[in-house]
Amino acid sequence: MRVSTSALRCKRGRASRNLRRSSRGLTPVASSYTLFRLSDLFAARVDLHGVHDWNTEIRNWVESYEPEKQADAAKLAYESSPIAYVKDWRSPVLLIHGDDDRNVQFSQTVQLAEALRRQGVAVEQLVFPDEIHDFLTHAHWLAAYHAAAEFFQRKLGR
Repeated sequence: MRVSTSALRCKRGRASRNLRRSSRGLTPVASSYTLFRLSDLFAARVDLHGVHDWNTEIRNWVESYEPEKQADAAKLAYESSPIAYVKDWRSPVLLIHGDDDRNVQFSQTVQLAEALRRQGVAVEQLVFPDEIHDFLTHAHWLAAYHAAAEFFQRKLGR
């Protein structure tokens, strides 16, 4: 079953915690982690400047973090990262990111796109030059949301 313009394929019991009610029906509320880890639930995905590798991201906030010296933490960080689930990913994705993002490195999106393409996943990208994590211009937010809606329409036939 496809729900609204989302990309959710519901499977009894598995998707219920990722849903909320809205005036337009059920819509998914999902993090990058949910989108990537539970690949079989989603027919298509849009990712806005998401964290794809927590071992890389943690270093932005905890300078003393050394994954090679903290094996348990590094393992948990990796297992909590979308990049860990690339091998199971099948659905097409639109990756949206500003290339001057200082919260989540733009390189994470580049690396994810490359890894997905090697797996044969259809990847589209929308990159905003000189844009940060919380897009500075209203026009970029609108462009991102319009691109997402258009992507879902094309991929879901709605």
